[in-house]
Amino acid sequence: MKPTTLIYPITPEAQRRLTATWETLRAKAQEKGIVLAPDGSFTGRATGKVSIERDKISVTITDKPFYVPISRINSELKRLFV
Repeated sequence: MKPTTLIYPITPEAQRRLTATWETLRAKAQEKGIVLAPDGSFTGRATGKVSIERDKISVTITDKPFYVPISRINSELKRLFV
């Protein structure tokens, strides 16, 4: 699979909320069968890396099940990040 990067713009308030709830994000990812490491890498049903910058979140997916479209992953991530 060719790596795919999804980018979500965030407001400063949203970033503070995300930083404060990193453990919550890790727990939600785990419910989906994904282990999110403190460095932002994730493994499980999908693999890749999450990067939180000042005004955006970048999620690079390096591997996923062939039957799960990127659009579905994008929808799930939007619920978490936007």
